Amino acid sequence: MKFFTSIAAIAVIAGSPLLHITSANAKPFIYSNTFAYSGTNEQCLKGAEAVLKNNEIEDIQIEYKQDNRIAFIYGAHKNEYTTIQIECNQKLGVTSLAIAGLDNDFTFQLYSKLFETTW
Repeated sequence: MKFFTSIAAIAVIAGSPLLHITSANAKPFIYSNTFAYSGTNEQCLKGAEAVLKNNEIEDIQIEYKQDNRIAFIYGAHKNEYTTIQIECNQKLGVTSLAIAGLDNDFTFQLYSKLFETTW
């Protein structure tokens, strides 16, 4: 009986490297920047939403904070593993852009395009 138990233990120990599973190492590329903005949150959100839609961003959602003086609009790209968030912060007088994606070339290309855009 001990013999069979020993063989079973050796089989488990020897076979464990074969069963080792590693987690995925997906590392997103992130680009962000903040710009001065003197318009209202409504103007910022309206422009930002148009920019997102023109760049194939779907599932667009808007969140408001602090009596609507701060708002976030975000969504995901239609064909790529890329997400975008734009913050409209009337309280500080800024708007922020952040893009994260798994394909560095595509993510940077989209970031560069939006960096040059006005909303």
